[in-house]
Amino acid sequence: KFATASVLATMAAAVSAAPTETDRRVGAIVGAFVADAAVMPLHWIYDTAEIARLVGDTEPEFHNPPSCPFYNYSLGENTQYGQQGRTYLQSIAENGWDPKTQQSAYFDFYGAKDAPCALHATEEVPCPPAQPNVTCCYWDFSTIVFVDNVRTNKTCLDDLSCGADDTQANALAHMIIPAARGGDNITAILQDTNDLVRITQNEDDAVAFATAGARILNNAIHGQSASDSVRSAINDLLQVDRVPKQQEDFVLAAGLHLVLEEIDMPNINVTMQVEQSCDYPNNLFSGAHILNQVMAPGTAGYDNATEAYINATRQLIMAGGDQASRSMFVGSVLGAIAGESGIPESWKRRYNHYDDVLAWAKKIVAK
Repeated sequence: KFATASVLATMAAAVSAAPTETDRRVGAIVGAFVADAAVMPLHWIYDTAEIARLVGDTEPEFHNPPSCPFYNYSLGENTQYGQQGRTYLQSIAENGWDPKTQQSAYFDFYGAKDAPCALHATEEVPCPPAQPNVTCCYWDFSTIVFVDNVRTNKTCLDDLSCGADDTQANALAHMIIPAARGGDNITAILQDTNDLVRITQNEDDAVAFATAGARILNNAIHGQSASDSVRSAINDLLQVDRVPKQQEDFVLAAGLHLVLEEIDMPNINVTMQVEQSCDYPNNLFSGAHILNQVMAPGTAGYDNATEAYINATRQLIMAGGDQASRSMFVGSVLGAIAGESGIPESWKRRYNHYDDVLAWAKKIVAK
């Protein structure tokens, strides 16, 4: 009787502690943005030996001082991916879901005359020396082209055709909000993902990149394990009658299957094989690999999504390159599994925009 009562009490505690679907949706959003901020100081350093030298015997998250070679954001800030995502998240929270409204919000944040990110750096042109109360933002290729297209021909705003011919990993980061905001209709979720991604990346492969990631995240939100979320997405991508269809779905399914076969290979090695950069579809594959690995039986993350979230983010940082989109993707999936309360409290306290992101996430999920 004692053993039975003990087992039942343990099971009851586990059930009560399990995140609700709403908590998983909020956790997906918060988990992505917190992981992005944790990565930011070492973002886009490709030399893994240099990352190891900088980190030394400390933990790699929220590394101080920030050392990204392309921008000089303050500790606790997002990378440009998280910054872009916050623009969409705030717009949806305040105005509801409407891609044209989100498109205008993006331009107002980057391209308007007095935009918060009017002063900016690019890959070729760095920010000027830091000045008090002056923000210099990083504009990636899709943002540069989007702003230029709007300034050149504002009619592209009418049919959401201002986006760049670009397939980079912004798509994987931008899918998180439409995938997490709600609904059981995967077709509608993937259509929303398409619409948001095309604002700045009007390219079919970018949409395929994003919708494959959205399928994985949607599975995690609905209670699947990290590994099963990837495997179910592979199965969905191979269905002849899947809706919507992307030409690259079969290719992405094959790539995902290959990385799942490498469960015993360190993630840093897989990342080097598929490449560290933000090019399509590198970070979908290396991210899926660690999702399959980090909660496997025998690991510290087995049955402990918080530990898996911490471990995965640290590994992704040390693998170098574009850790940010990789970490937003993985952080969203593990954040969904952990629930918002399972994201490390100390990390949330170090993230400058946690309160806003949490409030906006709760608002869009409630809608």
